[in-house]
Amino acid sequence: MSSLVEPRFPLDLEREIFETAAILRPKIIPRLLLVAQRVHTWLEPMLYRVVSLTDGVDPVLPSFGRKPPDFLRDTIRHVFLDIDVTTAAAQAVLEVATETQSLALLSFNPNFDFESLAEPLGKLSKVQRLAIHKLTLPMYPSLTHLDLFQLPHDFIVSLWPQIARFPALTHLAIPCDSELAVAEHILSTCETIHVLISMSQQGTQTHVDEAILLDHDRFLTMGVGNEEYKRDWEIGVRGGVDFWARVDQFVAKKLGEIVL
Repeated sequence: MSSLVEPRFPLDLEREIFETAAILRPKIIPRLLLVAQRVHTWLEPMLYRVVSLTDGVDPVLPSFGRKPPDFLRDTIRHVFLDIDVTTAAAQAVLEVATETQSLALLSFNPNFDFESLAEPLGKLSKVQRLAIHKLTLPMYPSLTHLDLFQLPHDFIVSLWPQIARFPALTHLAIPCDSELAVAEHILSTCETIHVLISMSQQGTQTHVDEAILLDHDRFLTMGVGNEEYKRDWEIGVRGGVDFWARVDQFVAKKLGEIVL
């Protein structure tokens, strides 16, 4: 890679040219990265993509259609499979995105076949953050954040032995209609859990259940609408302050810890 190639156009125009070429021809991004250091800096974020899939169409990578090309196998890090995504589209992405670190699998399509995803999900050994509303998963040794949606509290109780086996799990969100006994059980039986959220999909403001906090400083309730959750998720995976980061700050202040 050369850093000495002098631009022939103003830098803002040159950057626009390279970024347009990358959008129109994503397959050539790896070669464009070798042109010059400045081009590498501009285009590398476009290589390590956040894939967001809705109803089989990828708004972030539209030119890929239903199946991303194989050159992305080692570059996709964050995948959000939205409410109406089809099984085929989800399979196509997960089979390629084997290096995924953040995964939201939130399809509520009645025809969505979760069982058919067992094999590609089993290959995602680097997952650190997971959002899902059905839990039939392999052991993810690196999983730290788990968001569970629309699961009845008795089902969460039955799942708890599996959830508790995740060795690195520190942050857990459960549906707001879960009985408080479930939260009590989780916090009293799993020392790795730093924060437990009872999450509602209504509203956008964080609020605290003071009754539970009298016994557990690590528990709070939060309201996050569907669209707000998706935007917040993407902010987080891009390095911004998402709701988990805000919750960490809130709990740290509650415990009297210094927050920088």
